[in-house]
Amino acid sequence: MLNQRPGSQVPYYELTVTDRAGNRTIKNNDNVAPTINVTGNPTQWQNTDEVLTISASDNLSGIDSVTVNGEDITGEVSYTVSANGTYEFIATDKAGNVTTQTVVVNKIDKTAPTVSANRQWMNLIVNATDSGSGIKSVVVNGQDITSTLSTGRYTYRITNMWGSITVVVTDNVGNVTTYNA
Repeated sequence: MLNQRPGSQVPYYELTVTDRAGNRTIKNNDNVAPTINVTGNPTQWQNTDEVLTISASDNLSGIDSVTVNGEDITGEVSYTVSANGTYEFIATDKAGNVTTQTVVVNKIDKTAPTVSANRQWMNLIVNATDSGSGIKSVVVNGQDITSTLSTGRYTYRITNMWGSITVVVTDNVGNVTTYNA
């Protein structure tokens, strides 16, 4: 049977052979890979999940399956990403042609900064790091000491040697760590 799919200028045939036992074999001339497009990969740092939009199409035999990292998501138009990583989207048409799109997500930061501190006589040395979006602020007892940064170390002049000290470190997407020294 010779068909022409709507929207396609390419003739398409499909030959179905059925033996006496009812086994069917389908042959066709579709050697054109499907298209797949994945959008929505975050370009700015965020501390929330991201929804990627998937569009897969095939003008000849039609889409058979869509997977991401081996998980079947056929029929879905979105996929929620909750962590950084490499996501491989594969569209397969009914003739077995395959198209792959790899998406690298690297702008999700759900981890609070790491903080340690130690007293050195009348100074408090704060070590603060963030492997994701970076440090936005370091506040000690209500005083912002972010400007005292020296290679990941922040210095705070202690005015009361015996008082309690609270260090609050915030990264660029709002993850917070509170440390009592």
